[in-house]
Amino acid sequence: FWGAKRAVESLVGTTVKAGSAFVDMSSRTGMTVEDLAGLSHVAGLVGAEMGDVEKGVKFLTNSMLDISRGTGGARKTFDALGISVTDAGGNLRPVIDVMFDAADKISGLKNETLQAAYALDIFGARSGSKMIPIMKQGSAAIREQIKEFERLTGGWSGKDAAAADALGDTLFTLTETFVGMKRAIALSVIPQLTEWAKAATELIAKNREMIGEKIGDWLKKIGGALKTVWEHRD
Repeated sequence: FWGAKRAVESLVGTTVKAGSAFVDMSSRTGMTVEDLAGLSHVAGLVGAEMGDVEKGVKFLTNSMLDISRGTGGARKTFDALGISVTDAGGNLRPVIDVMFDAADKISGLKNETLQAAYALDIFGARSGSKMIPIMKQGSAAIREQIKEFERLTGGWSGKDAAAADALGDTLFTLTETFVGMKRAIALSVIPQLTEWAKAATELIAKNREMIGEKIGDWLKKIGGALKTVWEHRD
């Protein structure tokens, strides 16, 4: 079983792991798998981790929701940059579109200190610093990098990621089922093994002196044999 499972994981393990990660990340951030996969590539090009991007996106998403309600500490920043978080109908815009707007606004600033300050306001203190190199490129460069990633690798679709995630869940369930089978086998023999262990304990307790003498004699014989071999080694 384990050999077959390892063979499957060696063949598709990386794909399953990536697909599952994008599916989970999509549910946490509200972004599509396609957008997350592209941003993962962009982040890698500037030495950032996808985890940093996710934290930034989640911070941005929460800020967008607050701003749409007329609250939130980042409201002044968005107003200063002229970025709207809602469309003409008052609905929240896609996060990726707001990110592209932020990239254009930040990349257009001449003052690097101001660029960094706005990035921290938009994406949070913990991940904003990691987002600065991405934002400073502007949306056109980011879009081009995503396009090139999709051209070279085929990218990710929500359907493909869901399929990879489903396989990962199935393999996990299979492992749990196998572990459950082993547990059932163990539980079925535990009573008998307990009785054997008790019997062995009593046997040793009643015969410990005789057992000790037998083992001692046996060790002496082995020692004598080894001594003889050593004395006649030449």
